[in-house]
Parts: sequence; C-alpha cells; structure tokens
Amino acid sequence: MSRADRLHQLIESAHAALDDGDLPAVRAALANAQRIDRKHPVVRDLEGNLAMMEGDDERAIEICTA
Repeated sequence: MSRADRLHQLIESAHAALDDGDLPAVRAALANAQRIDRKHPVVRDLEGNLAMMEGDDERAIEICTA
C-alpha cells in the first residue's frame, strides 16, 4: 500500500471515529496520519476537530488559522 493510500485510509478511519464520538480512535488514527504527512490540510483539519471535541477551542482556532 502506498503512503498516499495509507494516509487516505487513516483519514477515513479518523472521520468515522469522529462521527461515532470515539476520541481515542480519532487520536490513534490522527497520530498515524501525522507520521505520514503532518501538514496535509485534512490532517490539520482533523487535528482541529479533535481539539474542539476535547473542549480546547483555543487550540482548535490556532490549528485552523495557522
């Protein structure tokens, strides 16, 4: 599996976990996605969404406006 395919798979997994409210699964998928491409826009968006779900609105804004 290519890195791009793996990244896509991790992003899909993180989105599904977000939909389910499974924050530990989001954290795990996000951590693996960040190892592949920390600056990918969707990875950054997931990081911001996770921060918001965890109640860290300041961090979410910082991530989304960086």
